Amino acid sequence: MRHITNCINQAASAAALVLVLVLKVSAQEPLLSKGEGVKVDYDKPDAVARAITNAKFDSAKLAIRPQDIPLGGIGSVTHEVFEIDFGRLIFDKDLPVELDKRGFVFADPLTAILYATRFPNRQRMHPINILFTDTQGQPCYLLLGGGPDRLFGTRLANPGHWGPGARFLVIHKP
Repeated sequence: MRHITNCINQAASAAALVLVLVLKVSAQEPLLSKGEGVKVDYDKPDAVARAITNAKFDSAKLAIRPQDIPLGGIGSVTHEVFEIDFGRLIFDKDLPVELDKRGFVFADPLTAILYATRFPNRQRMHPINILFTDTQGQPCYLLLGGGPDRLFGTRLANPGHWGPGARFLVIHKP
C-alpha cells in the first residue's frame, strides 16, 4: 500500500511541477525590441502612396487602396517604434488589450511603412504587422514580409490569430 501511496504522491508532485511551468511560461512578458526613432511627415501630399513606392518592396499586394489607408496624424512627428512579439498564440481581439496593459498602441500605417523603409532587413527575419481601420471604417491588416523577400500587403481583417514569432509595430500611447 505504501508503494501505491508513494507513486500517487510522485505523480501529484510531477503534475504540480508541470502546472507551475506551464503557468510561468504562459505568463512571461513579451519580447520588446529597442525603440527606434522614425520621422513621419503626415502633411506630405499622397504620403502613404509615396511611402509605399519609396520603400521599394519586392512585392506589394494591396487589398486596401493607398488613399483609403489613414494617415494617423498631422504635422511632422518622430515616433519611437518598437517591435513586440508575444511569444505565444494571440488572437486579434486580444491584441488591443494586451498592448494597452503595456502602454502601447499599434503604429499607424504610414509610420509602419516608413519603419520598413528605414530597416529593410527586419521584415525578412520575421513577419511584422499592424491592425488598423481604413477610411471606410473597415478593420484591416498591414503585413510586412516574413521571408527572404521584402513583401508588403494590406488586406481586410478576418478575426484570427497570430502565432509565436509574429511581431507587431507599436508606439507608446499618446
